[in-house]
Amino acid sequence: MTFSPGPSGLRVAHVGAFGHAAVNGVSQAVGTYLRALQALGAQVQHWDLTADYRDIGYTDAGYPVYHLPISSRLGRKVLGLPPVTQRFLREHLEDIDLVHLHLTFTGENPHLMRLCARAHRPFVLTPHGGYDAGRLESRALLKRVWYPVFERPMLRRAAFLHALQQQEATALQRLAHEQHIVVLPNPVPVIQEPGPFAERDVLLFIGRFDVAQKGLDLLVRAYAQARDAGLQLPLHLVGPDFRGGRDHLEALLAEKHLTGKVTLHGPVNAVGRLAWLGRARAFVAPSRHEGLPMAPLEALAAGVPLILTPGTHLDGLVEAAGAGWAVKGNESALAAALLAAEALPAAEWQHRSARACDLVEQRYSPDAFASTLLREYQYALDRVHDRRSK
Repeated sequence: MTFSPGPSGLRVAHVGAFGHAAVNGVSQAVGTYLRALQALGAQVQHWDLTADYRDIGYTDAGYPVYHLPISSRLGRKVLGLPPVTQRFLREHLEDIDLVHLHLTFTGENPHLMRLCARAHRPFVLTPHGGYDAGRLESRALLKRVWYPVFERPMLRRAAFLHALQQQEATALQRLAHEQHIVVLPNPVPVIQEPGPFAERDVLLFIGRFDVAQKGLDLLVRAYAQARDAGLQLPLHLVGPDFRGGRDHLEALLAEKHLTGKVTLHGPVNAVGRLAWLGRARAFVAPSRHEGLPMAPLEALAAGVPLILTPGTHLDGLVEAAGAGWAVKGNESALAAALLAAEALPAAEWQHRSARACDLVEQRYSPDAFASTLLREYQYALDRVHDRRSK
């Protein structure tokens, strides 16, 4: 079988437990994957594993989105998928060529692998940083027990692994020595022309309030230090709570006497994100560890300069492009960058904004992403065909 763009193109289903699309970075990334693949002629489906449904749900997002019931309890996840989900997967696997998984450390994986094997359908895995050292430290004992039983077989049986950046590829190579690994960053289109500098009146973070991973405690302490040095721009943190992160942040703001100077907001949809990005002088991403975060990429695509740490894996690119400030992961360096963003003259800000858009167009093009991914899909299918024909 040879892929050719058009109505009879390759048929692929992307599968994951994505959560609420408005606030989940992986869901945003996968939506971009699907639209880019569809634009080049692939027939795509989105299979969303969710505990919010008891029966199969359907949404039209310009491509089919099926909401497949799963259990919310880990023990039941390991025992098996609900019958209605098993029936759906058995039937629909007959109508696709390849499955693309976006799951790590979840009880659904062994059942999905088994169903793919029975249907003779190869699967691809994008971990989205799920095997990053920082994430492995979270619930470390459980993951050490879980990994050899469930994760290692998935890594070894995948048709290929998709890494978002070279550091992730290196880590995956250590885990799956002979596996084919494709390094391909998340795509993002340039989403709007940057607004006037005069309207840029805030410093901004958008993302879930995962204080440890996202470095939000570091950001609050750095902001307090910058305020002591004369910073005037307010800081707005926008996103959903995560494991008590909002309470942690509110306590830290009170301790640093920043209540009313730093504002916490709930999650917003795509329109809301664009509205916030239209006000941002700089987008701050102080992550300690990530796969490849979508929110900073979206900020670049909106022409917003970034302040970011090495944990984002974007720092070198952004600094080399002149699209922001790459800083070490400490309070003093981050505070200095916040002050520099506020002091930036309008002409220099506009230059950095233009460089941000240029960087997205050059490195994160959805068309280039989809072309490469379709080629790798086809190689995977050809390898399966060759093995079965011997």
